[in-house]
Amino acid sequence: MRLVYLCERKGLPSLADQRAALAAAGLTEAEMAEAYLDRAMRKPRPGEAAQPERDHIIGSARPGDEVWVSRPAVIATMEDEALRFLAKISEHGAVLCIASTGDRYSVPPEAKDGVAAGLRLAADIKADERKAVMERARQGSPGRPAGKARISADRLEAARAIWFNHDLSGPECAARTGIGQRTLARHFGKRGTPAFGAALNKRRGKT
Repeated sequence: MRLVYLCERKGLPSLADQRAALAAAGLTEAEMAEAYLDRAMRKPRPGEAAQPERDHIIGSARPGDEVWVSRPAVIATMEDEALRFLAKISEHGAVLCIASTGDRYSVPPEAKDGVAAGLRLAADIKADERKAVMERARQGSPGRPAGKARISADRLEAARAIWFNHDLSGPECAARTGIGQRTLARHFGKRGTPAFGAALNKRRGKT
């Protein structure tokens, strides 16, 4: 039996185009009318399967069945998901067929342990990537700090006098205090005097 799988998902061809590709490969209207169809246009909720109809094929597959998709990307968004699906239908004696390429895939029984090891490695890599991200978020990393340190009250109070010293420009205040100009303005407000720009240059004897 030929089992057809369609998926509506961002980045994939339309369902009509998927059916056209399958028809060009010899699939009949009757076979496509019984297609398993997932509409995966939104991110699944926690605990919700991303492509449940695809997963139902696993329980329906029998020895000698062919599972047809229009192109490889229809199967899954992640390589490990696609490999896991292939391994599962292969356990039931089914073959995965790709209409766009004409390729056929199955996992021989003797390769089962190797596939399982590959899936475990893929899962471990993802877990380690998440762990590394969390470690960087907690500790920070060179060039990419986890977050700006809070400015102490004593340091802000010392910066107040410098901020309101109108013999200094805003950038000079920032340089002397080590606190950004926008941060100083946010804490203390505007510097309440016109001695900026041309007026400040005049005070300094600049033309």
